[in-house]
Amino acid sequence: MTRTISVLLLVSLAVAACHDRAPSDPIVLDGSSTAFPLAEAVAHEFMKANKGTTVTVTFSGTGTGFVKFCRGQLDIANASRPITVEEQKTCESANVSFVELPVAHDAITIIVNSANTWASTITVPELRTLWDVAAEKKITT
Repeated sequence: MTRTISVLLLVSLAVAACHDRAPSDPIVLDGSSTAFPLAEAVAHEFMKANKGTTVTVTFSGTGTGFVKFCRGQLDIANASRPITVEEQKTCESANVSFVELPVAHDAITIIVNSANTWASTITVPELRTLWDVAAEKKITT
């Protein structure tokens, strides 16, 4: 857990530096529901190691987290994907800079139901195309 505590501390300091201000009191994290359990565990350990410091962790989704972060409402935005170019521009226009710090990668297992009648094969390049940012809201099956 020490590494994780260090990561939260470094991220808090980095984000505070990006905002040109100290972290809020409490330190506020929001964003990805996928990252929520890890962020909550880290916050708990961080508060144990830093008596008197409060960290609040909620989840409203990665996109909403980035919106709040770019508005200056968060110290840390938890995300399950990289920040988009549009979100970067929103942060820039609000004079909010950031440091992207990957802390984990999740795995996806592709399972086809035995009753399936249409998907006989799918390749890794096809999966990449399906989940590419450019495919969002364009490729749905």
